[in-house]
Amino acid sequence: MKKLAMLVLLSISVFAYTNCTACHNGGYKSKLNQYTPDEIATMMNQYKNAQRSGMMSRIAKSMSEEEIKEVSIRFGKK
Repeated sequence: MKKLAMLVLLSISVFAYTNCTACHNGGYKSKLNQYTPDEIATMMNQYKNAQRSGMMSRIAKSMSEEEIKEVSIRFGKK
């Protein structure tokens, strides 16, 4: 059962990273296109350095600086 729970958590994290808009542009959370790429990168780094273990912290901690930059540019205000 523990293996199944870990697999589910990993799947959710991978899905969330590859498709940020599933939550953020679908009405569930704030829309990412309201923020500049720099604002998104700052928020992601705050999650990455946080002592919490929420969904966004787990996602941010699994990302490199380059990945954070790419996501910020992709989803940020144009």
